[in-house]
Amino acid sequence: MVVVPPSGSAEVLVGTASDPGLELQAATRRSTASPSPIRRRARRALGSVGCGGVDGDRRVTPDQHGTASRWVVWLGSAPVADLVMTVDELNEFLDGAFPGAPRAYRVEHAGADGLRMRVPYDPSQLRPGGTLSGPTMMALADAAAWLVTLSRIGPVALAVTSSLNIAFLAKPQPADLLAHATLLRLGRRQSVSEVRVWSEGADPASPVAHATVTYAIPSSG
Repeated sequence: MVVVPPSGSAEVLVGTASDPGLELQAATRRSTASPSPIRRRARRALGSVGCGGVDGDRRVTPDQHGTASRWVVWLGSAPVADLVMTVDELNEFLDGAFPGAPRAYRVEHAGADGLRMRVPYDPSQLRPGGTLSGPTMMALADAAAWLVTLSRIGPVALAVTSSLNIAFLAKPQPADLLAHATLLRLGRRQSVSEVRVWSEGADPASPVAHATVTYAIPSSG
């Protein structure tokens, strides 16, 4: 059974028999028994399914629901940090990072909901068939993931892509491309972002590409 988590939690699992493959039944209680053994058994169950090493928040908390008091196992990262760079500061950083080869894409929005970027249409982006090329979409997705990370950690130019997985879902028409990046996890040494790419004038809920991007963050030491 999946429950909507509070702000900052990535996933919530309630330990019931309806969770196939997860031995978390011990996390459910219907009595006033001491919670400590329940917490310990739930954490052991997490370890038994390979979740014992989750980086970030992992705790068992009481959840009052109906007549039963159920212990909820939270899996997820700590809340994402507040913004430390504005839209103008991000664009200024982008200009300075590539002085000899300015990038066409620009940040249009940065907030608690993530970051939005735009790359203006140019005929050089076309591939055979009259659609925008894959490298154009990949470059925008990568830039959006980079800058949504920097919007939370500051102008760390040496943060680099460590992995980028992208699915091309539709053929983008000759038009501006937009991307929205959301941080899924932000740690001291890496960030993980989800990026949706769509064409201007189209429905953002029907993207032309979807990417998951991991950035390695250099040590501050």
